[in-house]
Amino acid sequence: MLQKFVEALKERAYLPAPTVLLKDDNLQKLIHSLSPVKNQFQEERVSDMEKLNQAEENLSKLKDVRIIHIPPATVAAAHFIGEEPENQVGKWISDFARQSRIWEIYPQVRLFGFNAPNPVDETGRHGYEMWLTIPEDMEVPEPLEKKRFEGGVYAAHMIRMGNFYEWAWLDRWVQENGEYVYRGSGNPENMFGSLEEHLNYFTLVQEMQEGEPEVLQLDLLIPVIKRKTEK
Repeated sequence: MLQKFVEALKERAYLPAPTVLLKDDNLQKLIHSLSPVKNQFQEERVSDMEKLNQAEENLSKLKDVRIIHIPPATVAAAHFIGEEPENQVGKWISDFARQSRIWEIYPQVRLFGFNAPNPVDETGRHGYEMWLTIPEDMEVPEPLEKKRFEGGVYAAHMIRMGNFYEWAWLDRWVQENGEYVYRGSGNPENMFGSLEEHLNYFTLVQEMQEGEPEVLQLDLLIPVIKRKTEK
């Protein structure tokens, strides 16, 4: 039985929040079945939970948030609502980028994305839109659409692809930092004005001959403005 408990812990080691381990029903059943340590665990559970909560609190406090300015830009936009929308728009954008050899005519190319709209129920159905920065006079083919991105100031935090739970950490930083405040749209149809920048797209799209390049790092971006100080 002890071996099962250890294996269960190993299986859940990827979870971002350490407190999840002690909240897991299956783990609790295994813990209670370990009679030699049962009473001791029950006595120490409260203090252990407090320690884990404190550890989680410390981990989620970001110390590497950057304040960046993104200049206005013309973009080629791709939007899709349905199954795996990120993959669909990623393929459209990447096909366009390679066919136009965008890295040769516009070496400052950048790629942004956002939910459009956010998931609204347990099905997780949602849309996704990508913006590829392009020269102002460049034409774009369907299903892409030419748009204007106004840019602005953003609180930025880099993550490894998949660590989207860190959105909550960045949101908390924006709420508590004291110097900058949220300036987003407040609209779930465009992820409240927040963006995900797919980093190093200039290189990645050249290296992969077809399909969407594998992006390993993203910048999470929340629009902010400097807090007004009373004089």
